[in-house]
Amino acid sequence: MDKPRFLLVSELTNDFNNNYEEVRNVIHNINEENYKMSYIYCYALFEGALNQFAKTVCYAFPEKVINNDVANGLKSGELISLIKSENGIEELIEFRIRKKSKNDLLEIINEYAKITGLDITKLSFYNKDTLISISRERNNLVHAHTLANTDCYHIRIKHEYIKIGEAKKYLEFLESFMEEILKNIAEKYSDYTFKKLFENSVEYTLSDCRGYKFYKIVDGKYTLDLDNCKTLSKILSGGERYVLGWWMYLYSDSIGEMYGINIFKKVSYLDEGTIEKIRFIKEFGKKFPFVLDGQKADY
Repeated sequence: MDKPRFLLVSELTNDFNNNYEEVRNVIHNINEENYKMSYIYCYALFEGALNQFAKTVCYAFPEKVINNDVANGLKSGELISLIKSENGIEELIEFRIRKKSKNDLLEIINEYAKITGLDITKLSFYNKDTLISISRERNNLVHAHTLANTDCYHIRIKHEYIKIGEAKKYLEFLESFMEEILKNIAEKYSDYTFKKLFENSVEYTLSDCRGYKFYKIVDGKYTLDLDNCKTLSKILSGGERYVLGWWMYLYSDSIGEMYGINIFKKVSYLDEGTIEKIRFIKEFGKKFPFVLDGQKADY
């Protein structure tokens, strides 16, 4: 089977929900004194929620972030280096969004929809005119009292501020829009549960365990099945035993030796496919270090 992608619906929804709840809280406490900063803050929370959503999806599917703008704007070596670097995905998303958006919320939303594959533009709360107005009022507040250059003089530009009633109306629209996006994220990525990710990862790395599973679920949590591990250590091939040893290592760094599996001993019989599977298990362990030591199996 294909290598599983490290993506969880719970991670996507939790991150987005954090910003959504903060927007709700800000609206609840808005008043005449704070509404201007609240407006700018909620706008940033909305954009930040979309950004984090896109970033998480693209970490799992890096190919989604690459389009003609990215391919034409960067040399192939630079592109590969960015994708592999710690903040590369984030920088590529920023490159795409800023190239298109110019602080225009409508364009920002359209670009995030293209990146993630979640067509936000088809949702019921997607309203071009309202989004354009929200973006314009945000920019007015941010750039109010800025200086503009003429041929000879600096002129202070004065913007007419949005009133609190209209600001609250727009923020309540963003709140409802975020709620709808959140529900659609949960629906679109509902199959990306930890249980499915873990079991697909086991299938990818150890496709033929002769009917034995090296893990079991006790009280809703994953743990190592020591009896099955003992059996598997006797019937698996050398390379398969080595892969099993790396899964066991996520439970205990010494338990493999109890069954004659030493993952730190140099061996010559590992092919490239097996080595790739071991790399995958190591990456899995970094993301979910307690997978076999109390990780819940129901999310």
